[in-house]
Amino acid sequence: MDDLITRFLRGEARPGEIAQLAAWRQAASENEQHFRSMAAVWRATAPDHAPRPTAASIIRQAEGRRPSFSVRRMATLAAMLVLGLAIGEFRPGARSQLMLSMTELVTGATEMATTRLSDGTVVRLAPASRLQVVESAKRREVWLDGKAFFAVEASERDPFVVRTRAGEAQVLGTRFQVEVKDEDFRVIVVEGRVDVGAGGARVSVGGGQAAYSSAGVPPSVVETPNVAGLVDWMGAVLIFESTPLYRVAQEVERRFDIQVSIADPALRNRTITAWFGEEEVEPVLSVICRIADVRCVIDRDVVTIAP
Repeated sequence: MDDLITRFLRGEARPGEIAQLAAWRQAASENEQHFRSMAAVWRATAPDHAPRPTAASIIRQAEGRRPSFSVRRMATLAAMLVLGLAIGEFRPGARSQLMLSMTELVTGATEMATTRLSDGTVVRLAPASRLQVVESAKRREVWLDGKAFFAVEASERDPFVVRTRAGEAQVLGTRFQVEVKDEDFRVIVVEGRVDVGAGGARVSVGGGQAAYSSAGVPPSVVETPNVAGLVDWMGAVLIFESTPLYRVAQEVERRFDIQVSIADPALRNRTITAWFGEEEVEPVLSVICRIADVRCVIDRDVVTIAP
């Protein structure tokens, strides 16, 4: 399986092999963790034009990598990648194409799923939901039945569209939630701006707002101060897409019940693109501080972010 993973990362896997790999990853959590560990080392060690390493070399690197930077009381990024702890993406440069673009993702009544689409969008799918991805090089489009949270990578030329039976949401880059149930349609915007269409009308919805439509009635926009509470269903998952550091700090505070202080106001608007699952606070902060190129110091339940 390691050889197949390597061929997939090289872009050399055949369609049948890609399907085989997808089935293997879904069969057990340890399979997915092994794939992510190999992919993480690939991202960290293989330049775009460098000769691609063999499966054996990737495994050796995964077993032997050592910390590359120092943060007080925190695991390093390299260690986290090897252990498979940081399922979040560290990508300071161009978008990665490592994650398999799925044509359909379905969750059961008690299941949730998180996936990264080929265009860079991260999706958290709620229980009893279905997401269908339109495979096209010319458009970014999905069909949703149920509820999902989206973190969309910005593209000025290619809007990302979420279509449902009751309405649609179109964005150029933002974090938002879409839910359709029977004839009810709701869009909640955490960050950015979303163009919502329903009932023959369109409205623009900004961060901290929500749009509602029912039975084909044009959507109405309302202020939603407690946006974080409305996306609590996602559990421990944190998803950021070009999110300002001060917002990242707020969400980390909420999830881990700690205080995060940004010592220098000039750091507040540095942006973070990453996502995390069940990690502890130290690995999460380690990745965030690495991406933002800052120092993070933990003193009991207080975290200080400084240049």
